[in-house]
Order: sequence, then structure tokens, then C-alpha cells
Amino acid sequence: ESVYVYYYDTYKKYAEICGNDVWQCKVGRTERDPLQRVLSQAGTCYPELPHIALVIKCENSLQVETALHSILKLRKQWIESAPGVEWFLTSPEEVMMLYSAIMEK
Repeated sequence: ESVYVYYYDTYKKYAEICGNDVWQCKVGRTERDPLQRVLSQAGTCYPELPHIALVIKCENSLQVETALHSILKLRKQWIESAPGVEWFLTSPEEVMMLYSAIMEK
């Protein structure tokens, strides 16, 4: 199982131009190969391939994903208008930081 973060380079580049350190990222989970999962979602609907920036291998991906989504929603980083419910204004670094905080004992 794993939790993954992917984005499209165009969104990251635009955020950088605007001086932002967060951009539209998909935070999802899968019980199979994350690369196959992401590519099955992206298909051929975009002129660029998604950038898979973070893969967190874990035994409890549903719980980890739920925790990350909840924190990002509390921080008002959820993109409500995006298709699906897994798009957030964040970065792979921020997600990794949140995951590390969640997993601290």
C-alpha cells in the first residue's frame, strides 16, 4: 500500500512565477503500484504526464491518506472546485512534513 503525491509541472511553474511555494497536488492512495494508479487516472487527457513526486509505502494507506486530507482541509488547502476530492494546494515537501509529524511517537 502507499500514499502518493503527484502534480503537473505547469501548475508548479506557475506557482513559482507567482512566488508561491504550494500548488495543485493530488494526494491519493493505492493498494497497487502507484505509477500504474496515477497513469490510469491521467490517461491521455493532458498534454503532459503527471510528476509523481512522493510515494510513501505504508501498511495503513487509508488511515494515512485520511489524516493528511483532514489536516490539509483544516488548513483550508482543499480545492473544492477540483474534480474528485483529493486535490490540495500543497507541495510534496509539506505532505512529507505532515506525514512525519503524524507518524512521530
